[in-house]
Amino acid sequence: MSFERAAHAVLIVCGLAMFAYHMVSSQVVLAGYIDNQVIHFRLAELLTEIEALRQLNYHCVRLLVAGEDLTKEVSMAKLKAGRLAREVADTCLQFHGGMGYVEEYPMARYFRDARLLSIGGGADEIMLGIIAKYEKMSPK
Repeated sequence: MSFERAAHAVLIVCGLAMFAYHMVSSQVVLAGYIDNQVIHFRLAELLTEIEALRQLNYHCVRLLVAGEDLTKEVSMAKLKAGRLAREVADTCLQFHGGMGYVEEYPMARYFRDARLLSIGGGADEIMLGIIAKYEKMSPK
């Protein structure tokens, strides 16, 4: 189970990084907006969050290779990955404006699919329960 969550979190990070890179490099989509400092700062924040999640995933892999219990860390990574995916999708949809909401446009699909990441493979509440249990905050 932990390995599946780790793999899920890693895949989400890869997708987030590729999508954020696409946003930064897509001059056509952001025509007129790319020179806006607010856009630069928001993308920089998202890229920072993606890198922090990537490092957490690397830590999970180190624990896996060492044969240690990684349930708590993987649950943290999956929780953060799902929430970050929604944040990236929401921000990018906002940048795209009305075009981003049109079903024929890839942004609309990403926005819709990002919500599933916090449901599939263990809902956010399940991940929070696991983390609380491992930190001995849970009454169980």
